[in-house]
Amino acid sequence: MGQRGEQLSAGERRLVALARAYLADPDLLVLDEATSAVDPATEVRIQRALDGLTRGRTSIAIAHRLSTAAAADEVLVVDAGVVVQRGPHDELVAVPGPYATLHESLGRAAGHVLLSRCRRPRRGAPRRAGGTAPARSR
Repeated sequence: MGQRGEQLSAGERRLVALARAYLADPDLLVLDEATSAVDPATEVRIQRALDGLTRGRTSIAIAHRLSTAAAADEVLVVDAGVVVQRGPHDELVAVPGPYATLHESLGRAAGHVLLSRCRRPRRGAPRRAGGTAPARSR
């Protein structure tokens, strides 16, 4: 495993972090891109772990993957730091708006959706910290 887990893959590090969260048993769980940059098999393993970990607790998942948004009880679509749409996945794809547009343009097979369009700073402009994306509550 190496010192501080440097020999673990990104997916393995995420699974270890989820195991630590499970042991801590928090009332609120915040997940930031929990399934990003992993292969499909590892994504399935992480999603299974998340399903058990999020059951019965409030969870907020910051994600760009359509599969994560579709599994959420409620999706918040954020554009330039402002919530522009809010509701369950099925309702958001059924009404005109940024979520439905992105869902259609990427197609269901893509499995990804950009839920937050971050505006890049002008050259030389100071960078602002962080971005915001949809929430997942369970």
